[in-house]
Amino acid sequence: MIEHLQDKEWMNRHYHILDHSMQEIAEVLGTNRQRVRRALVKLGIATKTKSQAQKAALEAGRSEHPTEGKTRSEDVCMRIAEGVALDWANADEETLKERSDKAKQQWAEMPQHERDARLKAARDAVRVASREGSQLEKYLCEGLTKAGYDVLYHIQGIVPNHNLEVDMVVSDLSTAIEIDGPSHFLPIWGEESLQRNMKSDLQKTGLLLAQGLVVIRVKQLSSNVSKLVKRRLLSSVQDVLQRIKKNFPKRNNRLIELEV
Repeated sequence: MIEHLQDKEWMNRHYHILDHSMQEIAEVLGTNRQRVRRALVKLGIATKTKSQAQKAALEAGRSEHPTEGKTRSEDVCMRIAEGVALDWANADEETLKERSDKAKQQWAEMPQHERDARLKAARDAVRVASREGSQLEKYLCEGLTKAGYDVLYHIQGIVPNHNLEVDMVVSDLSTAIEIDGPSHFLPIWGEESLQRNMKSDLQKTGLLLAQGLVVIRVKQLSSNVSKLVKRRLLSSVQDVLQRIKKNFPKRNNRLIELEV
């Protein structure tokens, strides 16, 4: 039966139509999963993503849901997040390209109504963040307050005669903190809007520096605001604040930029 590995019609019927897993096909043919996968690729049969394979296994009753009805401790969640981050950091260029291509393919194959819904959700999240403060802002404010810093949140009136709102001011260290989400450096609302945001950010930074404040600008590159991202940001900002407390920077070194 091993000759079925070269039979595209047979392989496609069992893998996609009958929704058998690679392992099940391997057991039927008396071989291993890796050989089945290589055969699928060689025959030009699209392999399932991890989520598609898991969904098929759940529907067929081959496995139980890994998280449904279960809770994880924060420590376990952090270890999982760190493991995922390490996996991405150590991935070679070929693996990263493969993941990118799969993501693009999934987006291209996604129904238009689902794409529209996801884009709308992203824009709604940006609007809510602009009114209420982003998850990063809230997490950072709470973390710094618990650490003993005097943090003023979404404060106005720092610069006389200017209607500026600053994300955070650590008053005991004369330091302003601004969290710049994607709309500050990507044309989410169009190029014209991006240019306005960039100009406004430069003006705000200049006015704050002119008041003698240190300005920490955090560029949020990651769209996934995981616990790991939040914790790393808090740690980075605390390190900067400790340096400021120890030795308040000179005028030309008071703009500090971080990325998460």
